[in-house]
Amino acid sequence: MKIYRYPIYGALATVAAYALDRFMIGGWTFFILGLAVLLNLIALAWKASKWRGYRPVRYGLVGAILVTLGMLSHGAEDLVPIGVFALIVISLWSAWPPKNPGEKPPCCQ
Repeated sequence: MKIYRYPIYGALATVAAYALDRFMIGGWTFFILGLAVLLNLIALAWKASKWRGYRPVRYGLVGAILVTLGMLSHGAEDLVPIGVFALIVISLWSAWPPKNPGEKPPCCQ
């Protein structure tokens, strides 16, 4: 059973940046969290057509939008942990091997 490791690296980067943003005070942690979310999206999109298709990338984009809205809106800070949690779950789902590894994903048939 082969696990696709790049989405897991993206999820770990997002978790580390979120922890840094929560426990450190400074304007620069905002940018690190944004870069980690972008890295997570790139990791989800990397070789997506050969692994699970582009559905995890679309769901990851929703999580990234939640994180961005939570960081930019002063009244919606509760969206950041929801978006980070969504990115972690989507990354783990994307890293798990598909049931039929030799078969093309539904998007590419």
